[in-house]
Amino acid sequence: MRAGKLTGDARLPAFRNMAVCFHGTYDENEARRELQETLEGKCDYYGAFPEGEQDAVASLVMHHFTAEFEGQPVQAGGIGGVATLPAFRRQGAVRAMMRTSHEDLFRSGALFSLLYPFSLAYYKQYGFAPGPVSHLWTVPVEELQGIKDPGGRIRQIFPGEDDGVLLEVYRRVNRGVNLSIHRDVFSEEMRRESSINQKRYVFVYENGQGEPAGLMVGHLEDGVLHCETDFTHRGMLLCDSTGTLLALLRFVHRAYLTHYSAVSFTLDEGADLYSLLPGVTNSGKATCQAVYNGMVRAVCVQEALKRTRCLGRGKLCIGIRDPLIDENNGVFRLTYQEGEPNRVERTDDAPDLVMGPGSLAQLLTGCRSAEQLPWLSDVEIRTDADTAGVFRQKPCGFLNLF
Repeated sequence: MRAGKLTGDARLPAFRNMAVCFHGTYDENEARRELQETLEGKCDYYGAFPEGEQDAVASLVMHHFTAEFEGQPVQAGGIGGVATLPAFRRQGAVRAMMRTSHEDLFRSGALFSLLYPFSLAYYKQYGFAPGPVSHLWTVPVEELQGIKDPGGRIRQIFPGEDDGVLLEVYRRVNRGVNLSIHRDVFSEEMRRESSINQKRYVFVYENGQGEPAGLMVGHLEDGVLHCETDFTHRGMLLCDSTGTLLALLRFVHRAYLTHYSAVSFTLDEGADLYSLLPGVTNSGKATCQAVYNGMVRAVCVQEALKRTRCLGRGKLCIGIRDPLIDENNGVFRLTYQEGEPNRVERTDDAPDLVMGPGSLAQLLTGCRSAEQLPWLSDVEIRTDADTAGVFRQKPCGFLNLF
């Protein structure tokens, strides 16, 4: 099956395909309006065509954005809208689109691509690996009593009001976080549609110094205030410190004790709610579930290695097996000395490690570390070379839904 970039009205079948596959609705005029409102260069549509078909029977949307990596802005792609009409499935459509779109992404200079999968195993075949681990907490509101007042104030943001404070919090919390996505506005969706009409409520916490330090976007469903970010709830809880988190949870108890049975929210893997609220977590009524924040893979291996901040000095030869981008296949010799630019070159040397572009992205962005190498299923450890100076845990996460 052949694949290629869609332009003009040839993009319209992509909306039809998504409506069929995701059980949505399709209106051609609405699809045209959405295409007209999409900023040039913000996303590309790809389609797959079997012999004899003029309309794309499968489609994929590649979103383009700037992300954080090692304190610098880099280009990345976010994959969404992957849809194949039922009669044309298992005929190589997605593989053809994945290869074509990633070859284009490589030529554009992007370092990483990201997605939110329906199946981890399915996208692993295209070189993706699980992203950062988060913890989804569900806590009964009544269990939040007794949190001391940390000072500051909670302010509700209504539709039509200046939402710049939300963007300020987003940037404050994500400063220095690898793969965090640079935003010009906090939420284009919230600017288009009334959050109140969607039963989503937006609050900002300002600390004792009057600084916006946290935010909460909550959606009511089945008696639970959902503040997690997923395709169903579109909520969020961001905090710059444990004090800010406690202030937000104290507010939930004070404002919603008689309205909601529980609150759910996501915290980074390193956030220890067990220590912060031992009474709540030891009661057995709060639940915690580990979830992956999407999947990630390297797009340009050589450039990603060059941009990585390494500790100490050393040399590491890394073999890459990439199912989509031929230019990434081979062995790359990384020579590094802390405080100086990395030197990366292709080599015929035997590799110390062999891995796919997903595992490499996990290790370079810091959502996995050298200590976890034996647990990464597609990594082959060939020598006992020191890897700790290159692969170490770092703040890592991305929140946009593609």
